[in-house]
Amino acid sequence: MNDNHIRILQVRLLLIERNLHEVMSKLEYDTDNSFYILYSFKNNITPDRRNRILDTINSMINEINKIKTTFALVSKEISVIKSVTGNLDQIWTTLENTRPEKISLGYGSMTVIDEELLRPGIIRLVRLLENVYTELEYARFGI
Repeated sequence: MNDNHIRILQVRLLLIERNLHEVMSKLEYDTDNSFYILYSFKNNITPDRRNRILDTINSMINEINKIKTTFALVSKEISVIKSVTGNLDQIWTTLENTRPEKISLGYGSMTVIDEELLRPGIIRLVRLLENVYTELEYARFGI
């Protein structure tokens, strides 16, 4: 394989592995149900089926490791700060697109009252998100 083949193989297998670990963490979450504000997470997989799925995922991870060895792929270190920053960037974009003027642009005008009710909450969320970004910057620089 040439360098481009190796690079794309590395990127794609990394993406697959990360998603497999995310699936594993959901399956290993030891609770029946979780309730949040706008959604609930229902554990609707039996323990036997969960174990079979986890076994298969572990086999997939082992296969990825074999491919890694075969093609001398290099493990990549992903910091918690970088990972969390990626999540926060998605939240930032979503908040920006949730401002009343953005919603009105894409989905039709909102009433003035609805805009006045929504805007302060979005502004508070942005400010709180900025606080999280600041804490991550402090962590990044060891402050």
